[in-house]
Amino acid sequence: MTYKEILQFSQDIIKRYGVNYYRATNFFPRKIREVVFLYYAWVRTADEYVDAQENQNSKAKLLHSWIQDWQMTLKDERDIEDIHWYMKKAFQQYRVPLEYADAFLKAMSQDVEQKKYSNYVDLEEYMYGSAVVVGFTMLHFFGLYDQKRLKSAQAFAEAMQMTNFLRDIQEDFEILGRVYMPEDEMNHFEISLEDIKLKRNSTAWKNFMKFQIQRCRDLYQKAWVGIEDLPWKLKFPLRVAARKYEGILDEIEKSNYDIWSKKHVLSSWKKKIITVISIFI
Repeated sequence: MTYKEILQFSQDIIKRYGVNYYRATNFFPRKIREVVFLYYAWVRTADEYVDAQENQNSKAKLLHSWIQDWQMTLKDERDIEDIHWYMKKAFQQYRVPLEYADAFLKAMSQDVEQKKYSNYVDLEEYMYGSAVVVGFTMLHFFGLYDQKRLKSAQAFAEAMQMTNFLRDIQEDFEILGRVYMPEDEMNHFEISLEDIKLKRNSTAWKNFMKFQIQRCRDLYQKAWVGIEDLPWKLKFPLRVAARKYEGILDEIEKSNYDIWSKKHVLSSWKKKIITVISIFI
């Protein structure tokens, strides 16, 4: 595939699976925007293999084949100009440690096998591979990687991932058989898998959700410190992304923590307001 073809392929994927992310990414300078498109397509393809409506063995085979192609590309044992080839070039150009790719693919493999997490520490270990290294990679694409930015980048990645987890509890359980909510915290609030199965919006459930949302908000607060320290051309798109994701938490709260009746999203006019506000503050 030519660069133009792979870029169009990547844009099609991000438009299909991450409309909000696509709109925010479009505000990046062209060079950064294009490599982010490529990277999103690369990580999303692996993620879709894991989340496909296939049996566990089929998922494992699809992902194993994907990882094998990546490893062969890195070793120059595969001469196909596909998403792996272009991603390898990007990692080299922006000096992204290959350990980040390894951590991400390890997390995707974990998703095939592991369906629940004992505590938040275990979940954080998973999120390091599934989200945090994505944030670290973005810093390399921005040309702004340094140790002082890592904590904010980690907080932002975890906040966005946890927001997705909270919004998608029902879908993850019913379709994928996964529960990302830490078991010890569910036990503390006297929440069981039966509550999720029966979609109980009980007092215990509401208290549990309040706790989870507050942790997300604390993470966003840490993330904002790093966002505001970026140049405006990078700060603006990330302001938009952060506010849209925090807006999902607002919608969950407004519904009295009822995530069962519908999937919470922002209306078009709220997204437009967020975009305008983010130009200035």
